[in-house]
This record gives sequence, C-alpha cells and structure tokens, in this order.
Amino acid sequence: RLWLAHRPPSRIQFSSTKQEEGIVLTTVKSITLAEANPKPIVHTPEQALFEITANRTRTGKSFLMKKGNRRQIITIGHQHYYDGEFWQDVDNTVLSTDRGFECWKTSYFFLAHQTGIGCNYKSRAGGFSRMKLLSVDGYAPEFSKPQPHENCLHYEAIAEDTDFHWQLLPSKVSGWVTLYSDAAPREWKWEFVHSGKVCIARSKMGIDAEGNKLEIECDIDTEKIKPGLYRTILTKRWTGRVITRNKKTRKQEFGLCPVYPVCIDPDISEEITADINDGYESSGAWSYNMNPI
Repeated sequence: RLWLAHRPPSRIQFSSTKQEEGIVLTTVKSITLAEANPKPIVHTPEQALFEITANRTRTGKSFLMKKGNRRQIITIGHQHYYDGEFWQDVDNTVLSTDRGFECWKTSYFFLAHQTGIGCNYKSRAGGFSRMKLLSVDGYAPEFSKPQPHENCLHYEAIAEDTDFHWQLLPSKVSGWVTLYSDAAPREWKWEFVHSGKVCIARSKMGIDAEGNKLEIECDIDTEKIKPGLYRTILTKRWTGRVITRNKKTRKQEFGLCPVYPVCIDPDISEEITADINDGYESSGAWSYNMNPI
C-alpha cells in the first residue's frame, strides 16, 4: 500500500502486513518522494579504473576494471540524456533561475510558470506542451511560490485543504493533487496547448490512505488550432466515492468514507519512447497514466 502521509516536504509511507501465530504484524516505512523515485545515480565500482564514456547508452555505463575486464551497469531508469553530441549524466534536480524553476539536464526541458500553476515542457525530440490549471471547483486556484525539494515542486493550499506537486523524473514529469479533508474540491480543469506528437489520455487513477481506489470521472475535448498545434481541455472529477472489493464475493463495492489524505495521481506524466525518426531521444508523448484515449 502506498499513500501520501505528510505535507511538504512530501513523504510516502509503505506498509506491509503479515500474520504470525495469529498475531497481525504491520511494518511501516516512511520515505521522501525523491527517495521513492531517485534519479538513477550509478556509483563507480570499487575496482574500476575509469568509466568508458564512449560506450554510454541511455540506460548503461561501462567501466574498465583493474583486472583488464569491462563491467557494464544497466538500469531500468535513464542514466543519460543525449545533448546532440554526447551522452550526459541525468540530473533531474529542480533549479531556481531568473526565469523560475527549471530542469534541463534530462530527456526534456521543464519550466514551471511564475504565475499560476502550470509548466512548459519540451522533449529533445521536439514534442512540446504548455499546460495550466484553469479552475478548481469552478474557481481560479490560489497560487503561492512553490517550494522546491530536490526533484520536486510543492504548491501549498491551492484550494481548501488541497496541495499540488510536480515530480521530475529522468523519463517523465509527474504531477498530482493531494486532498486532506471532505472540504477539499472535487473538480479540476486543465488546459493543454500541445504539438501533434503529444497525446492527452484519460486517467482515473486515485487512492486514499488505506489504498482504496477513487471513483474518478474525466471529460476531454481537443480542437485543432493550426497544423501541428492543438488545444485540449481536460476536466477531472472525483465523485467522493471509494472503490473497495468484498473479500468474500470478490466484487467491487462503493463507499462514501475515504480515509484522508487522498491522492489523485498522476495528473500528468510524460513517458519517453523513441520514434522511428529519432534514435536518441523521446517522441514527446504526454499521457495520463498512459491510458489510451
């Protein structure tokens, strides 16, 4: 089970339960979001002389060892991004610049808006999107300067008992809303202006503090502004109900008593996939939880 446990710097709790001699034992571990999804740092092996940088790939490093053999370390997450000339080490730390909060040492360029909740995104393959949170329950969201924490940006109190979070990962940008009580809003409306390579898909992902799924409804409307440029309005609503499974019948049941905090996750994520015309970087495809339209 996974749930958000505290306000920024946000933390995630993992709990595991087992039964021994009729006694139920629960182990809880609390870690930061950055620890839960760390940037893929590969340390030089102890017996390595040096890294063979010419052999770098997006997910691999090669080292020459003292015995003369080579060792290659492959990771699931990206270790490197291609800057047009060389493979560089990924660093998805959010940096404060004169333009705002940025990240560019990865497979995309990210810039958080200085006013309002939104961002500009561009992949190194040319896909781009500008997104903005238009309204929360029909009202403009409150905006305060976000708080950076390693690869995360936290927006506190965008509405009553509601926070918003960005997390910058080597292969995607993720965002989610955290609700802390029944007084929090139930509807969010987003605007995207994006290239033809960008795909906006419906997501109905949400979870409460006990791991119960949320009943989420989504409306999506896309119009073509000009060749290669589109505008999409996505409205996401939580009905207030949670989805549980009856242990005896194994059927889904609906309840009206969520356990807070509640996480609507993710609001947006960008997955890296190379296309046929681009052997090095992403096609810039945005999706909501990678569900097809």
